[in-house]
Amino acid sequence: MKKGLIVLSLTAIMLGGCGIFNGIAIDDAIETIDLDEPIESAPELPESIDNVDIEWTSSDKSVLHPEGFYNPPTHRRDAVTVTLEATFTHAFSEREKTYEVTVLPAQEPLLGDKETIPFEDVADEFDLEDTSIDIRRPEDGEKPYVEFHETLDLLEGAIRTDDITINDDEESITLTYGVEDPEEGDEESYDITFDFAANDIHLSRFDLLDAIAEETETDFGEGLSVTDYKETLDEGVRIDLDDYRFHLIEDEGHYLPLSIANLFLSGGMFDLYYQGDTIYGVDTYQISGGEIPGMTPSPYEGDALPESIARDTINHLALTFDYFYGLKADLGIEDYYTYLEDFIPELLSSETHDEALHEFTLSKDDPHTSYISSSHYTDFTPPQLTLDDLGERTRAFNEAMIALDNHCRAMPDSEIQGSTGFIRLSSFDEDTPDLVEDALETFTEEDVTDVVIDLTCNTGGVMGSAFRIMGYMSDEPIRFHNAHVDGHLKSTTTYTSEAEAYDFDFFIATSQVTYSAANYLAASAQEEGIATIVGAPTQGGAASITSNITPSGAILLMSSRSLMSDSDYQSLEMGIAPDISVPQNDLKDPDALIEAIEHSE
Repeated sequence: MKKGLIVLSLTAIMLGGCGIFNGIAIDDAIETIDLDEPIESAPELPESIDNVDIEWTSSDKSVLHPEGFYNPPTHRRDAVTVTLEATFTHAFSEREKTYEVTVLPAQEPLLGDKETIPFEDVADEFDLEDTSIDIRRPEDGEKPYVEFHETLDLLEGAIRTDDITINDDEESITLTYGVEDPEEGDEESYDITFDFAANDIHLSRFDLLDAIAEETETDFGEGLSVTDYKETLDEGVRIDLDDYRFHLIEDEGHYLPLSIANLFLSGGMFDLYYQGDTIYGVDTYQISGGEIPGMTPSPYEGDALPESIARDTINHLALTFDYFYGLKADLGIEDYYTYLEDFIPELLSSETHDEALHEFTLSKDDPHTSYISSSHYTDFTPPQLTLDDLGERTRAFNEAMIALDNHCRAMPDSEIQGSTGFIRLSSFDEDTPDLVEDALETFTEEDVTDVVIDLTCNTGGVMGSAFRIMGYMSDEPIRFHNAHVDGHLKSTTTYTSEAEAYDFDFFIATSQVTYSAANYLAASAQEEGIATIVGAPTQGGAASITSNITPSGAILLMSSRSLMSDSDYQSLEMGIAPDISVPQNDLKDPDALIEAIEHSE
């Protein structure tokens, strides 16, 4: 009994002694870390010191991330204080210490000498002159800057340069674009000001970026005329570029990063793609198709991702998804620096940069947002995904596509069953309206009374084609309702079609695959009383697709800030319910649709 007590006492002494030595080791580790002085470069945050493990957390990972991301405020801003908390662990002891770290502003960026590089237009929908342009790089970075006026000259053919008035002084440049009001016949102005002194961009209206775009080579709205336009416009949008560490620089010209020029000067459907030794002109239709012909491989492929380019890419993602992403409010996201925190470590590394971009787009659970092609520094191919890799919404979308796949592949473009004609559309492109018209002409020669526009396999396409199809269904004006994600602009554009409507009872068949332009066609036809919706709830999709070219060269697609809506300007992103419900599994059977229609009557 006494012997057991002695052993217990010795054990207690030994454990107590270990605790003392562990504390000394932690004290020594703490002594080696000095974060008292203001910093102007990334501090060393060790993960261990002499067998003492250290885990760091940061109060602001957009400025100072424990895993290597250092993103100081610009030279126009004051120093910021970031709280770093370190947890020191050694054997059975643990201690926390807080460091208040002062992060000094970055130095004012200085641009290097000019480099002349070729520009080559490979876009299908826009015709620009092949030429060259000068770029300059900051002395402490890699991203290209372009001169404002030279870039506008380069973009002739992609934007309406002849219709833009330029007011230029040393501190700011204002572009004014005049638009004629179709109802009143007068002209109103759209303005965008680049303030080089304040380092901000002010838009009187965000749709200026689309309005200045030249018409595409393909006339997607053939036979449509705008007869009315009404809008509610709040105050303009001011974007402070200091918030995102981008700079407008006046230095023997007015210079801006190429990525900023892409966002605010190139129009809504055209981009300047810097590949490393050439700038290419590309259009969004090519990007959404996944392949851009004519571009040569980047000379940077296989090189290490520069820290400055990784940092610029993170800042670019925060800017574009804060201001250009239409689903930010629907997803309840306040700012994208916070959202990006979990992706930052992988975005910093050449080995994981593209994988992180791919994971970032997947995390949006948005069929309109996707990773398209790799950065300059790697040849990344996204892995084969399973349904378990997808979010709830994209999983449901893909499950519906799989369930309907054989049916969608086998179904004829049109057929007649009894007195019902079916027109099956898998997408909307420039040829779709002619296909619909041909089928309707055939139906007029038969005993057809009901026509089903079958969109159960339709994932979207060009809105102009969808509007033209509505012109065959009704002689009433076609109204397109649109609302920007932040409520800045709400508008209704009224179109008339030169086509004559056909005298049938129209129905639109929908499924959980029915998405984007197909979703809007169903929603608009339902609200306007043009057609009865029969089938399953639509998948939704209210935003048009816009491209997002990152500073690292990776190309993404994303939902734009402009959302298709109903007449009350409520977003149609989450789809609509049918008037006549048919189970998803029964949509493969035309008889089930006919029976549901007849039963409802």
